Order: sequence, then structure tokens, then C-alpha cells
Amino acid sequence: MEKEIELGELSFRSRKMITNYVLFFLIIACMLPISYDMLCHMTLLLAMLFLFYTIWQYGFHTPTNIYVFDEEGLRYHKALWNRKGGYLRYDEIVSVKQQDTFNIGYAKDKVCIHTKQGKDVLLYPENPYRFCTELENLLG
Repeated sequence: MEKEIELGELSFRSRKMITNYVLFFLIIACMLPISYDMLCHMTLLLAMLFLFYTIWQYGFHTPTNIYVFDEEGLRYHKALWNRKGGYLRYDEIVSVKQQDTFNIGYAKDKVCIHTKQGKDVLLYPENPYRFCTELENLLG
């Protein structure tokens, strides 16, 4: 449990509860006066919609950080398929601070980087304290 909390992977809804909900739904759906062919088509349609929703959610909206420190700056990607990302030179960064974030379903810290242009870049690394420490050491 402590390892899951440390990695930020604590889930708030158990798989057993989700499995029970799916089973209850299937039992009720089988008792409805519809044909099994229609039930099969509805299930396939719902599965396809769920698959597209999962691809959309994890591909475009879930913050996953890939960051690379090189000699001149920080390169980051905030979502899959390079939807959001960029490159920050070390001389453009004014300050770095760690902030708490709580969303429904998970709690995770974020890192806020202030630039000279007045832009704030929010990153969600797995270990925000270590990320801030490394970046502050590189900034000198």
C-alpha cells in the first residue's frame, strides 16, 4: 500500500466493485424482453464506445510526463502523441515550485515552472520533489 501511495497509483474504486456492477448489469439485461442478438449488438457497441473513450482519455487528456534534461534546456511531453509539449531553455526559466493537485479519483503533485515571458508550464512527474531538485541544480 505504501509503495502504491509513493508511486501515485492508489485507486479509489476496487476492481471487485466494478466487476459486481458489470455482473448486475448483465443479469438485468438478460432478463429484459429483448433478443440475444440485440443484446449482443448493444454489448459490442458499448464495448466499442468504451474503447474509443479510453483511447481518447489516455491519449489526449491524461497527463503523462516524459522529460529530458539536456545541456541547454528541458524537453517535455505532457500527453501521448505529442499533443502538448515543448522545449524550455534554462536561461528562460525564472522559478520552479511544487504544488499539490487533487482531482476526483487521484491526488498527484505537479510542478509549476515560471518563464521570463510570463508563461506557466505545469508538469506532472512521477517524483515531483526529485524533478524540482534536479531542475534547480541545473539552473544553478
